[in-house]
Amino acid sequence: MAADDDHPVRRAELALVRARMARLRGNRSGAIEVLNGALDEVVGSEPGLAARLQVERAAVAAPGGWPGIGRVWADSAVRVTVSGPDPMLHAHALAVQAMARLSSGDTAGGREAATACARMVDDLSLDDASRRPSTLLTLGWSELHLEEHDMAVRHLSRCLSLVDRWQWELAASARAGLGELCLRHGRYAEAAVHVERALWLARKSGAVETAASVLDLRCRLQSATLDTGCAIDELSKALLHLPTDNSVMLSARLTELEMRLAAGQVDMSEADFVEQCGGVNLPLLGAPCHPSAYAALARAALAKGDQRTALTWASRADKAAKWLGMAGRTAIAETAMAECATTPEERLRHAAGALAAAEQAGHLPAVAQAFTLIAREQMPHGVRGTAEALTRADDLATLMGARRMTRRINTLRAETERADSATPPQSPLLDGLTPREREVAVQVSRGRTNRQIARELGLSHKTVETHLSRIFNKFEVSSRAAVAARVGHDASSD
Repeated sequence: MAADDDHPVRRAELALVRARMARLRGNRSGAIEVLNGALDEVVGSEPGLAARLQVERAAVAAPGGWPGIGRVWADSAVRVTVSGPDPMLHAHALAVQAMARLSSGDTAGGREAATACARMVDDLSLDDASRRPSTLLTLGWSELHLEEHDMAVRHLSRCLSLVDRWQWELAASARAGLGELCLRHGRYAEAAVHVERALWLARKSGAVETAASVLDLRCRLQSATLDTGCAIDELSKALLHLPTDNSVMLSARLTELEMRLAAGQVDMSEADFVEQCGGVNLPLLGAPCHPSAYAALARAALAKGDQRTALTWASRADKAAKWLGMAGRTAIAETAMAECATTPEERLRHAAGALAAAEQAGHLPAVAQAFTLIAREQMPHGVRGTAEALTRADDLATLMGARRMTRRINTLRAETERADSATPPQSPLLDGLTPREREVAVQVSRGRTNRQIARELGLSHKTVETHLSRIFNKFEVSSRAAVAARVGHDASSD
């Protein structure tokens, strides 16, 4: 046995096992170090084994965290396997290449590789596919990021049918992918089933990274379906077991930022998140996540009343989305621009752009959100017809079971009914406020207390105080009555 362990081939085989265990724990840097060491020993003497090591190394690096080099490794893996004896290894290399190219921002290249891989695996028999189900998994996730949703469902479901009862780590990741698809399309009940099963499988298999990824997904699902703040403590604890350079860690930190913003917690440091991602260009975060990350940073700046910084981040989200060229990402960026734009015309234009992109992508939650943005923008300026947008949003929210969105829609509807019964004269000074500040100002003009405003708008008491302080500064006043006068209402009436 000792002699076998000293043989380079034997050591390389063991390296593949050790790399897989490191990857399960989320230690991708450690896995790459192990694979590089093994590759150095066999690259000139064992071409078949060297090809396996190259593909595995590229697969570890593909999701992000290694700017540029992940794509180089993936392209190299495709070249060394194209004429090799194992077509399934070449198909796997293509799936990894699709992921690596997309992570670097090359949507066209990622789609080309995914299409080539799909042509190969779709012709495979069940027995052939069962030899390497991870190919189907990697391909399905690549197609998910490419917003090729029908293809992603096909390949993730096929992978799940092969591994659900015997390879729990892969089954957990496949179910997480299907859950992510359901979340994007507003099928929350179906997403919840996948999420809970995926979490059980990930924990049973000891896949720390996959478990953290599933907890990230569950946190986002709870945020959409619950009318109270979702618990992120469990996610935060899971992240303690991951290295700081792990791509799942960075995605989950983005979710933490978004969830705390939704809960009205504006005292977080978005600078820490930017630093973890390698700077303002977010090089350590996969390119498909850039629009969401920049949009979250824009909302964080907006919550602190820094509209100039918010607009800068929103513009970065818009640029990232245009570079990727995908409708779902465009909807995210247009939503951010609608929330941060400085004029009513720009806000309404971007909200309409978000609606068109979300409908093209088939992302129902984004469609509903766009309708609420349109309604919110129309209402303070006395534009009639807000009810139609709210009705569309409410129908979608009810269909999805999005209770937090339903509560927000009900608040807007109440505002609309009051505006229809007695539309007040609109002060042009309101154009200098952010959309959220305008909502707070209108509530103040109707004699609401801070706690009442917080309850009606779904904000924390501290966030309302922050918005009110900003309104005082912009209006150059020091009393609620003065704010009411500027808005055009009598503070004592309602």
